[in-house]
Amino acid sequence: SKSCAPLPLCFVQPYSRAIQSRCRRTCNVCGCRDNANDCAALLSYCLDPRYQPVFRTRTIQSRCRRTCNVCGCRDNANDCAAMVSYCLDPRYQPVFRSRCALTCGFC
Repeated sequence: SKSCAPLPLCFVQPYSRAIQSRCRRTCNVCGCRDNANDCAALLSYCLDPRYQPVFRTRTIQSRCRRTCNVCGCRDNANDCAAMVSYCLDPRYQPVFRSRCALTCGFC
């Protein structure tokens, strides 16, 4: 749509679902979908910062990508799940923001 919102609004609750459905290309969610029927029930866990590092496991990433707003987000390392306990440590955050953004919940 020509009236699409700027990219940052694509992931702001409670508007993200509506904006993403109208502005799929702008929000980088083309082809992004949920692969499970229970994603709406899990939404509160996706959005709660206390659960993000634990909740964003590979299973949830593949099952509820659209609901959890992680369509354009990815990890750039293979060992992120094993190092998830370091995500919130301020000493390591700069590294984990670039290497493990999805697993750590930085996007």
